[in-house]
Amino acid sequence: MHAPSLACLLSLAGSYVTVLGQESGDLEIEVILSVTCDRKTHKGDVISCNYNGTFTNGTEFDSSYGEGSDGPFSFNLGAGEVIEGKLTIPPRLGYGDETVGPIPPNSTLIFYTELVGIEGVS
Repeated sequence: MHAPSLACLLSLAGSYVTVLGQESGDLEIEVILSVTCDRKTHKGDVISCNYNGTFTNGTEFDSSYGEGSDGPFSFNLGAGEVIEGKLTIPPRLGYGDETVGPIPPNSTLIFYTELVGIEGVS
């Protein structure tokens, strides 16, 4: 299920990132591991990311890791293939009162993401 997407975190190219939704409706981004990278992402780049999506209780609802997954999620940055708003975690900024796949209405979501690569960049 790649509906919850990763585009707004990709400006942190080369980093592991945790995004935590706050009950107040604020968005908090915490860099877990910062990696120095000479090349940052640009509009039009093909980006590959691993991610793990969980509810606040730790229950996983989607992941690109492990058996049965499709592996890293790839998309064209800035091409409208990924909806940035889907990454914002508080319900009012995410799916709101809608059910999306295994995600029930009014869910606060947590995404752990890892930028795997930029196509054509070593």
